[in-house]
Amino acid sequence: MNMEPSSDTSVLELRIYQIKDSMIPEWVKAFNTEVRVINEQSGAVVQGAAFNMDKKDEFIWLRFFPDRQSREIIRSNIYGGADWLNIEDRIRSMLVTRSEQLLYPLGSWASDDNLFQADNINQINEIRIYDIAEGRMNDWLKVFQESILKLHIENGVFVSGLFRSTDDTNQFIWIRSFDNEEHREVATQRIYQGPEWARIREKVSSCLEDYSNVRNLKLLQWFDG
Repeated sequence: MNMEPSSDTSVLELRIYQIKDSMIPEWVKAFNTEVRVINEQSGAVVQGAAFNMDKKDEFIWLRFFPDRQSREIIRSNIYGGADWLNIEDRIRSMLVTRSEQLLYPLGSWASDDNLFQADNINQINEIRIYDIAEGRMNDWLKVFQESILKLHIENGVFVSGLFRSTDDTNQFIWIRSFDNEEHREVATQRIYQGPEWARIREKVSSCLEDYSNVRNLKLLQWFDG
């Protein structure tokens, strides 16, 4: 796996917004018909958008840029353009808080990959943000690639993206998808209670400082407001 970013490495923004409760339906419409359109017309690729199933007012979306230089140009085109300036105040009035984190991909992830799977209304997507113990990132990447990823593939779990933060060298982010809740229950039981996990459990535990930051996502196209 590629370990470090370079100037020509593609990047992804993880954007997390808290939406005002009373304005969620309006936000859904505005995102689909205005925010998304302006971004894509300016050259950004919206890779997925979803609400946190456990926190209804939290909205997560991802957008892709070919590299960091292109990101600066595209962002300038978006936020300096007349279309955005015409809606900026209205859009910001719907938000309580907003944050963004810049990520770079590991492995063979590509810009046209669908990071959030959306085959059916019962699909469950998770975005998992782990803090890796200081000095253990190489060990973590090795055990993830050689064992954890293999276990997920064997149990029909789709891992659509693996990322590291450009700002926090100890942070690892990944996205996985299940067909439905039953599939998640069966697959995770097989993964975490099987002999391979028992073999690597101690190493995994020693690498992870915090793995509690998990968001279960309801994709935007299935959100009814």
